[in-house]
Amino acid sequence: MVAIAKITTKGQTTIPQEVRAALHVAPGDLIAWEGTADGTATVRRVQPVDLAQAAIGPGMAVYTRYSQVLDAAGKPLSVREALAFINQTLD
Repeated sequence: MVAIAKITTKGQTTIPQEVRAALHVAPGDLIAWEGTADGTATVRRVQPVDLAQAAIGPGMAVYTRYSQVLDAAGKPLSVREALAFINQTLD
C-alpha cells in the first residue's frame, strides 16, 4: 500500500485512513517512526508496554521480532544479554 500525505508548515501530517486502518490505530494511540539512512521510514503502532521498553534502546525493536535470540553456540540469551548485543551491533 502506498499512501501520500502532505506535511504542514508545523511539521504535522494526517495519517491517511487506509494506513490508520491497516495499523489498527485510533485517536489517542501512539505510533513510532523508524527512519533509515536511505531515506525510508517505517511506522508502527506502539503498545503501552513498548514505552518502558523503548528506554532500553533500539534493540528492543529487533528483539521483539523473534521468539529467541541465541549466542554463537546456540545458547539462548537473556533479554539483558540480547539487548546489549543487539544495541552494540546497531551502534
